[in-house]
Amino acid sequence: MLKSLLKDGGITEDDERNGLKKVQETTDKAVAKVDEVLAKKEGEILEV
Repeated sequence: MLKSLLKDGGITEDDERNGLKKVQETTDKAVAKVDEVLAKKEGEILEV
């Protein structure tokens, strides 16, 4: 989506880079949260 906006002239290259950086940060936070929940669930399963 960002690349198509850049290609169409809707955003600048800096805007694209900033957008991609924000997407990556959001993805990293979501992956960390999933890893945290997974570790907790694994601990609960091993207690039984």
